[in-house]
Amino acid sequence: MLFRSLPRPSVQPDDDDNQEEASKPLAGVRFAPESGPGPSGRRPEHIRDVMTCSRRRTVNRFLRALRDTQRMADTGSLPPCWRWVLDSRLVFIGKKASPKPRPIRVGEVLRRIVAKRSLHQHLPRIRQLMLGAHQYGVAIPGGAEILVHARSVLEGTVRSDPGMGVWALIDVDLVNCFPSLEWDDIDESMAEALPEIAGWTHWCHEEPGNIHLPSGGVHRPSRGAEQGDPHGPLQAGLVLARRVRQAMRRLTEARGGKPGCFTWWFADDGQAICRPHEVDGLLCVLDEAITIAGGTRGCLPDAKSVVRLVGHSTVLAEFDALPVNATWVTERVRNTCHVPLPNSDTEVLGAIVGTPAACNKQILDMVSKLTGLHDELNSLDDAPVELVLGRKCADVSRVTYLMRLMGHRISPETAKQHDREQHRYLENVFGGGLHDTALTQAAAGVREGGLGFRSAAQLRLPAFIASRVEARPFVRDLFENMFAAGVVIPGCMERYDAHIATAVGDFIAGLPSTRAEHVREQCDVAGELAERRFNAFVNGRREDSSGAPVGNQHAGDRLVAPPGAEDDEHPLNVTLRLQHRLARISDEESLDRLSETLARREEWSDVRRIRELRHDTCSHEWLWAIGPGAGGTLDPEDYVTAVRLRLGASHTDEPVPCRSCGRTLLDPRAYHALCCACGPSTKGHNAVRDVILDFTRLADAKIGRAHV
Repeated sequence: MLFRSLPRPSVQPDDDDNQEEASKPLAGVRFAPESGPGPSGRRPEHIRDVMTCSRRRTVNRFLRALRDTQRMADTGSLPPCWRWVLDSRLVFIGKKASPKPRPIRVGEVLRRIVAKRSLHQHLPRIRQLMLGAHQYGVAIPGGAEILVHARSVLEGTVRSDPGMGVWALIDVDLVNCFPSLEWDDIDESMAEALPEIAGWTHWCHEEPGNIHLPSGGVHRPSRGAEQGDPHGPLQAGLVLARRVRQAMRRLTEARGGKPGCFTWWFADDGQAICRPHEVDGLLCVLDEAITIAGGTRGCLPDAKSVVRLVGHSTVLAEFDALPVNATWVTERVRNTCHVPLPNSDTEVLGAIVGTPAACNKQILDMVSKLTGLHDELNSLDDAPVELVLGRKCADVSRVTYLMRLMGHRISPETAKQHDREQHRYLENVFGGGLHDTALTQAAAGVREGGLGFRSAAQLRLPAFIASRVEARPFVRDLFENMFAAGVVIPGCMERYDAHIATAVGDFIAGLPSTRAEHVREQCDVAGELAERRFNAFVNGRREDSSGAPVGNQHAGDRLVAPPGAEDDEHPLNVTLRLQHRLARISDEESLDRLSETLARREEWSDVRRIRELRHDTCSHEWLWAIGPGAGGTLDPEDYVTAVRLRLGASHTDEPVPCRSCGRTLLDPRAYHALCCACGPSTKGHNAVRDVILDFTRLADAKIGRAHV
């Protein structure tokens, strides 16, 4: 039994506790399907299955036991016999830019439930703390995009005006930060910031848990914030926030006023800005503070911290900017940081900040990698799997993050090169012969009759606009805090808003006036929602309400996400953020133009096909019906035929006589085959018609076959 070792709580719950109260232990607890198990082998699906019991009383007893466990965990009063939940398995995953694998610890599911529940319960306070510490890698949705937008606009503003002078941008990279932090420092930081759950952290650190290694051995750590524990990023974020705050306080006291420099973070990746002559002093206080917590930036050649000078070209020409023998490049800087040329392109949180040529090159590099991935998927020789996996991990989603950050700088030709590769993949999946009309339809959303293989050329501006609009309040707050710290760079938000206005103008240039106005309205609504979200974060309020499902056999329905829900095109995914809304407007315009083109050609069967696919009553779920657990699956060959029919693709090179009726030529798109029904082929249809007629006549005896 899961809770056989749990002692009886000191206060017994009332017998009349309702199910809504009993369900609270799972509020905010979500897992992806097939989430990895800990050493015991238990998965979230096992917990979900326990709660499918038809006896509500039994389920409520289980949920009350889970609630009592969480209460004791939060206060650090779980008995020693429960330390088995601290055990974990070590797995390795590859890094994008390094041959060294990244170690990830997979903990027991009960530990993760306790941690996820406490994070959800205190989420408003956590977000308030993280924003106050300029920490955007913990509990701040879209934090990476916020920081990349801010960095791009900041550097662009400095480069554009000689009056800004020369600034130093520092990328602070800590070596193995998470596993290096001292437990004492983690405990102190948690107790200071979140005493409500500090007891659980202290209990976890009283005695090391067992890490089961892939080799079969066991390791018992005595430090570190676990990468894999839901509390790991929070613990690291609070430790770094505490130590950075101490470092900045030292700078302020030493200068007797504003520090004149500013830092912001994404988990353990920090960024800072200051004048060049202040770089050494800033790194000195940061290194001393972080070393106390167990962290370090390391030394070259292993160190990854970077210091770059940014400024207008005329100002840099007069400044001691070159890193060779520059006075601002002290021994500390030389030993611990890479110092590239001023204004050189750089990568920030996975995206290039620099010239348009460098941005386009990054996209083209991604397209080159995408080609190899497509070839690997095509080797599966299973069209349904290739379609679902292709849309999930090998379509425009591979570059969506980059388009959201620099879509306005991606050239149309670069975007088209991605689309040509995507067309090649679709042709290989569905046997070739996909004409331009079919490919245009495939690029539309599934709800509009397409396949959801979005076109980069169409999505680059909507993605960029959406990201900029949703990140705006957070970027503005970052610049305001930067100004308060003495880093005065005027004009940043004006530049930010000008980029949005230009991108919106380019996007709506080819739209009719009604849709253009709809785009502006959607941007305004999204901007208001972003302001509301930001205010909720700053004031420590919860932005949304969540409740566990209530009802017999439904208490665990939301514990594990259903298969397909992670796919933006799946009917289960009802998330409609600004990018989805703008993409739908683009889809509607594209399909309307396609229908008009087909109507001018008098291809009425195609017009009717697209109209029926776009109707609200049309079901598209069969596109995801793969695997033995899915209902309504099709044989791969039949699946290919169904998709080609959906897209209006040709099935033959030229018309051939119909073998059923013998009176008509089969057109290459098989429309006649869908309608040809001679002799016994109508038997099933007529049987269904007669059953419906019998029931209809119960209401009106005058109804005849012609009415059904």
